[in-house]
Amino acid sequence: MPYSPAIGRWWRRLLPTVAWQMQPQTAAMIALAEKGPTIDVGAGGRRVAPGVIAVDAVAHPGTTVVADIGHLPFREESVTGLICTGTLEHVPDPVRAIAEFARVLVTGGLAHIEAPFIQPYHADPHDYWRFTHEGLALLFRSWDVVEFGSHMGSGTGAAWVVTEAAKTPFRRRLVRRLVHLVVAVLVQPLRLVDRGGQPGDVPSGYYLRARPPSRAKAT
Repeated sequence: MPYSPAIGRWWRRLLPTVAWQMQPQTAAMIALAEKGPTIDVGAGGRRVAPGVIAVDAVAHPGTTVVADIGHLPFREESVTGLICTGTLEHVPDPVRAIAEFARVLVTGGLAHIEAPFIQPYHADPHDYWRFTHEGLALLFRSWDVVEFGSHMGSGTGAAWVVTEAAKTPFRRRLVRRLVHLVVAVLVQPLRLVDRGGQPGDVPSGYYLRARPPSRAKAT
């Protein structure tokens, strides 16, 4: 039977997630969007809140602006908020992207960033980077970081990696799907690891909220 995207979507709806949120940041992103003009860079067509400008390199349904993250089509100091989640790992030059974030944010504006640490390879269309907490802090060293933490804990990190690793010996799509289903069910108790909200040393992802460098510092 030939592969169908519709069948793929149907299959994914059956699967228990192995990438759960330990500390969901949705409320923080909505609050950010309520304070003024906000762009969601790498949105993938989602709309965090009404009025948010969804920016992506691909014209997904719901995308407002199609653009390269390294060359955002916005004026300097034109937005008060910026959201970028699960995107920096797919960018060839994250340093350039972060410089663009600083350029388009107003002085005192706020960026909400989420980036992966322990996650399997997931191309969209490529997958270049993983970030330790120190690495992410280094990228934003000139920014005023107001909050830093882990939104996806060690339970998620372990569950996701184990599920993908279990499929490695198999090539047939049907067999891989069946293995994924079985292992995804078996790893669900790892949610207990994240229940206390402690990320441990192998969290799946980090987040930070930060204000861009002042124009005086940047010059």
